[in-house]
Amino acid sequence: MGWCGADASVARDVGDNAEAPPGLTLDVWCLCCASEDPGVPAESADIRLFELARLDNEREEVAQIAFDPIDLHADLHITVRRFEGESLGLELDLLDGRTMQICEVKQGAVDRINRKELPRSRVQPGDFIVGVDGVEGDAQLLLQTLQGRQTEVSLRIVRPAPFNVNLQRRDAADGFGVVLKSAAGTRSISLVVAEVLPGILADWNAEHPDAAIQRLDRIIQVNHISYNPEQMLRIFKEELRLRLQVVRPA
Repeated sequence: MGWCGADASVARDVGDNAEAPPGLTLDVWCLCCASEDPGVPAESADIRLFELARLDNEREEVAQIAFDPIDLHADLHITVRRFEGESLGLELDLLDGRTMQICEVKQGAVDRINRKELPRSRVQPGDFIVGVDGVEGDAQLLLQTLQGRQTEVSLRIVRPAPFNVNLQRRDAADGFGVVLKSAAGTRSISLVVAEVLPGILADWNAEHPDAAIQRLDRIIQVNHISYNPEQMLRIFKEELRLRLQVVRPA
């Protein structure tokens, strides 16, 4: 299928360039975020935006969604049936390679059903699709399975509870000791932790094992900025004190 997604960036200590592993955002659309050649930095990758073929429906059916009784942070087990020609209306980020983070709920089957549900039972940005018809653990397989379902699909969606991390450095020349990935552009809403290096973050992890950041965790807020990767990276570069909100989808 080739790479899909917006341009991606990887920041080592939020400064140096690094190679960007494949990831993507998708709405039944797909944007690319990495070069197919892993040796090409994301900044020099040939970025293309293209629309995926909409999932064709063979017959008209009313879209339905069934939520299990849930707490605010829990699993949602969902079955969606769609009208003929109707999209799911989800824009997704596959950058961590394991899950699909919902970046936006647009017009489509899920949005239509959301309007009939209580707020806590609605599929919303920040949720993670971790299973599609029993397939789990590989974002590309999740996407392929989703694309292959014409009229009905069962989803497992996780809404993880965030935890807080507080970091402080002496001056801006000190790195925080973390490699971050982002699918650049307005459609991505989080930073992916690609690697934890020796340094400030590793020290935090050792001192706070119950709130330790791991590889592939998602940072959703940095100080007062939420769901804006570009601005969150800027704060990483400029500020001496950071208060992070982090989620772990799987």
